[in-house]
Amino acid sequence: MCTKALQSIALLFLFLLTRTTNLTAQTVPAPPAPLQPAGPESNQRSVTPSLQPFLATPPTATTASSLVSGYDYISPLMSFFSASGQSSSSVELSAYYQSPSRSRLLEVPEMFGDYRRGGPFIELTQLTGLLPKLTTEIPYSGTFSALKVAENNHALPADRFWIAYNSFNDAIDVATDGSFGLTPTSRSLAIDRFVIASEILLDDGATSLEFRMPFSSSFRASAIAGMGMDATPYSITGENVGNLNLILKRLLYGDDSVALSYGLGLELPTGNSGEITYGDLRVKLDSGAVHLVPFLAMTRRSNRWFGHLFTQLDVATHGDPLRTTLDGVSSLTTVGRINQPPLLSIDIGNGFWIIPKSSDGFGLAVTSELHYTVPLGGDDSFVVADALGTAGFNTPISPRYEVWNSTVGLQLDLPGDWSVRPAVVMPLRSERSFDEEYILQVNRSF
Repeated sequence: MCTKALQSIALLFLFLLTRTTNLTAQTVPAPPAPLQPAGPESNQRSVTPSLQPFLATPPTATTASSLVSGYDYISPLMSFFSASGQSSSSVELSAYYQSPSRSRLLEVPEMFGDYRRGGPFIELTQLTGLLPKLTTEIPYSGTFSALKVAENNHALPADRFWIAYNSFNDAIDVATDGSFGLTPTSRSLAIDRFVIASEILLDDGATSLEFRMPFSSSFRASAIAGMGMDATPYSITGENVGNLNLILKRLLYGDDSVALSYGLGLELPTGNSGEITYGDLRVKLDSGAVHLVPFLAMTRRSNRWFGHLFTQLDVATHGDPLRTTLDGVSSLTTVGRINQPPLLSIDIGNGFWIIPKSSDGFGLAVTSELHYTVPLGGDDSFVVADALGTAGFNTPISPRYEVWNSTVGLQLDLPGDWSVRPAVVMPLRSERSFDEEYILQVNRSF
């Protein structure tokens, strides 16, 4: 499975490089414009015609790089793969930023996304009384604030603000087994997630920095396990502050129909803990890992059709600290860290304008997306034991899994550069972190 995933990454890199080489090969540097006849203005040089509508003042010198079309942008990194070998100058970057080429491509609706990274599973066993095993997911902040770069995103850096609501149905399963002849129980609980986000342009429009702050409704679930004299309460709690997400995006190449970018996302451990209590047994998982998320992105437009491609690798720099007390006397004690394996994600989307965006700001588009996530390693798995019980984490060891989700959504464009975006996400396989997800995003571009 890892080999297939790595092969997919390699093919994706080759496709992007080949596509960019073909695009830049079409932008062959034009010969310099002829010099003006000798006269009072003979010291001025002519400006490439394609730049004239966008330049307040013409450049004072003609260079090879200034001959690249003002409707295109080629970054220094991408220039190594271009036919001309030249990157765009700062003047040309400014021209592209103001050009109809960028504006046309920026109209493409963002990708919706699909994501919820499940937390570790715990199995609590009481060693006193006739009590069942309790199995559930620990609902700490990582369960609702994992960084998915493709969520409500576009390959082009932009100035924008957005908010979102996600409802994950049947996201956290809680179950007791049939030990001692007891009747097994199970139920699934939903997670409601909210995001406030803003993306700001830097470096004359070639770079952007995005801030995302996720929240959730406070999570509370409690019940009684066992019967008669042995009946024991349990509770599962999680607070509502998530992990701060940061995304630094850099444009590699842009014209009127395609944009390529790359960057790095950070998920910072600013969120709350998750806690499970089962009689005298207590377990608490804190958010402590910093996640590094490098990514590649592509956005394309062809008349009324458009599409996106994102790929990312989510790498946790260290584990989330775990604290337990299993003797009914001691305070919570750190017993180790739970480490997440690297997660590879590939996201592909296509869409069509049912009603193209008009000059008054109205438009309607439909999109469909396919999302794939696979771990490139195994989950941490271990058992902690004490006088009153045991706590097993990710036991038994889960088999390797692949997650496939499908998203279908609409974008309604409104005057004032607002857009309203409802969508639904459905898992395509039994490996899932929810049964269905409902999305509502509201965007404002500047």
